[in-house]
Parts: sequence; C-alpha cells; structure tokens
Amino acid sequence: MTYETLIGLLACTGMRPGEALRLHLGDFEAEEALLRIAPCKSSPERMIPLQTSSVQALERYRAARRRLFPFGDHLFVGTTGGPLRAHRTERVFLRLTLGIGANGERRSLRLVDFRHAFASQWIARWSREAKPVSHYLLLLARYLGHQAFKSTWWYVSSDPKVLRAAAAAFLRLHEESRTLP
Repeated sequence: MTYETLIGLLACTGMRPGEALRLHLGDFEAEEALLRIAPCKSSPERMIPLQTSSVQALERYRAARRRLFPFGDHLFVGTTGGPLRAHRTERVFLRLTLGIGANGERRSLRLVDFRHAFASQWIARWSREAKPVSHYLLLLARYLGHQAFKSTWWYVSSDPKVLRAAAAAFLRLHEESRTLP
C-alpha cells in the first residue's frame, strides 16, 4: 500500500521523489485538499492542490499507516515503521517495474520520470489547446518549485503534433504580416 500510494502521488502531482519521501503526517491537509511541500533543492515551501481521488487515496493510506505504525511522523514508512529511504525506494521501484521497457534513452524507469511525464503532458496539453503557454509555463515553474524558469524548460519535449501546430501558427502570422501595408 505504501508504494502504491507513493507512486500514485508522484504520478498525479509531479513532486520530486525526495519531496514525497520527506512528507510528514501534518503536511497533508485533507479538508483543504492540499499538500505542504517543505523547502528542497533551493525551492521555497509551497502548497500544492490535490484532486479528490488523491485525497481519498492519501486518507486511506494515512489511516492504515497510523493503525500499523502509530508512532513517528513521516507519512511514508517502511515495514518497520521508519521513514522510507531514497536508495531503498528506488531499488524497490526497479523491482516493481522489471520487464517494463522505458520509452526514452534510459534502460529502466526511475521515480523521477513521473515528474518529467507530469510536466511534459501539461505543456503538450496547453500547446494543443492554443493556450498562452508562456503564462502557464511560469505557473508550472512555481508549482514544481523551480527557483528559475530555466529549470522548467527542460520539460518541454518535442511533440510532433504540437510542433506542426506551432509551425502552422507561425506561417499564418508570417503570411498576415506580408499583407499589411
């Protein structure tokens, strides 16, 4: 249940794995559907919103965790009730995903890949919807806890449909500018 909840949280929030592993019980505010992320990697403290399904999953996990391990205040704990450690968590994740081929340059999946997928999918979605991507990118940078925007642009991946749409928009703009007096 611990790894199911942890992986689900990483996939739906785009948090850094280290941020999730450092969560304490008090960082989850179910009534407000918020999760407090402590400062990390020169990121300021921030609150991220949670969807109803995420709140429900975290509430189920928290109840089971408190029943089995009533002491300690880390949210995600291992079989002895102590906080999960990054190295062990990565090893368990590698075992869980054994046989699942990565779709990128790496041979295996990593927990941090959920963060990249989260950010890339939002950017692609905004691009396809003809939203003002630059405005949303600034919001995404803040949401992800980036101090500088240059840390966010790495998540922009080449989506062929998005690139074709951008090229078509540029061509229209170019044609319109040629017809102006």
